[in-house]
Amino acid sequence: MKRIWTKLVTLALFGGAATVVAAQAPERTVIGGLTIETSVATSTGFNSNYGRVKQSTTTYRVIHKGKPVTMRDASGKTVELSFWEAWTLPDAPRPAILAANRATYLITEENGEPRVQLLRGEYHDTATWQWLDAGGKVGERYSVYIRDKVEGTREIRGGTALAVSGIVLLDVKTLQTQRMVIAGDFEHLKQSNGYATGDRSVIMYSAQAKQVAALGHNEAGTFAAGSKSNPDYAMVALDLATGTHYAVPFDRNAARLAVPLEDATPAWAANHFEWRADGQGQQRLQQRKLAKPQPWMGRLRNPPRENDSSATSYVLMPADERMIVPLKKVIARDFGGREVPLVKDEEPGSKTRMEVNGLPISIRLYAADGGNPSYVDMSTDVPVTSTLEPGSSWKLKFSFEPEKIYATNRLVMNMGEHINQLLAKGDLQSFFTTVPKEER
Repeated sequence: MKRIWTKLVTLALFGGAATVVAAQAPERTVIGGLTIETSVATSTGFNSNYGRVKQSTTTYRVIHKGKPVTMRDASGKTVELSFWEAWTLPDAPRPAILAANRATYLITEENGEPRVQLLRGEYHDTATWQWLDAGGKVGERYSVYIRDKVEGTREIRGGTALAVSGIVLLDVKTLQTQRMVIAGDFEHLKQSNGYATGDRSVIMYSAQAKQVAALGHNEAGTFAAGSKSNPDYAMVALDLATGTHYAVPFDRNAARLAVPLEDATPAWAANHFEWRADGQGQQRLQQRKLAKPQPWMGRLRNPPRENDSSATSYVLMPADERMIVPLKKVIARDFGGREVPLVKDEEPGSKTRMEVNGLPISIRLYAADGGNPSYVDMSTDVPVTSTLEPGSSWKLKFSFEPEKIYATNRLVMNMGEHINQLLAKGDLQSFFTTVPKEER
């Protein structure tokens, strides 16, 4: 789904006056006496860089018995509500719609009349929703933006516990709401011994323990809570019944957390943590007692897409130069790869070039940077060559081989999948290094 901010900002900067020239017939989604009405308006304007440009904007409103649903603003004035997105809740006990712009609303029909409940007012970040128990698992968080077209179904279903905009837990089967502020305030920061979750999404939920949890970062260097000597990361749990927080610090190397924003998924959390009864019989989040750490795994970046000339990479992290030789051996043994000379202008030692069935890849080491550990990168590396155009003494013609790039991207993906199978069995684990502790 495409955001439309770039063109809007560009029009504003370059003085492109926009005029509505077309509007599609509204689409309607009905649940009980409530109707979601979807409209797509297209405008045109002049841009100094691109000339005349078109821009589509999708808006939603909720209709009840032919009249737009309204509410009173802070001044007591009745205003018609307009939304960036809206969905029906088919599993609710009465007609219900979740709708959002920067604020989030629950709109229901009760005794034949509409009722608007503000779940979260306008805020600087985006409105979101996230299943905590769909299919027995925590789902991905969905963010609400202005869209340029209607995509996806206009309903939300599949679970019971729906986290809304990071501060409300909605029971879809009863429409009861409960406060759920995982980010917390300074008092909660002290409860969690200096670990803060920020805007990170929930990655664990227990209906039995009535708790949720998200990844927290040690903020002792910023706030007067906790200790700098504590581990860099912890799982921060929120007790929904009491509103209190607590932290479960862990060794990020033992938990295989190389890149927190990528690795801290619900699946990762379920593999390393669980709710167990403590000495007082209370359910409390704790680390799983694993016989040995799970293996480090590689990660694929920029998967191959047709008509995309960017390179696919397979990354082994954390790793240093010791990983390069065994990686080359695997490529030679399992894929018939051979090492080839660097192309002109490439500095010796900067990387290793290999070919597999005529398809070129490179292997290189990247130093630790920006909080990320050092890593070894295996990438598509189709050389770009330049030649003088016929009859010219200065104009260059550059090679471009999109089919070869795509074929090599597919190769890198297949090789990465194969190497991950080896890693899962324990191969190459001794060549990984560790993530150093963050400096504060």
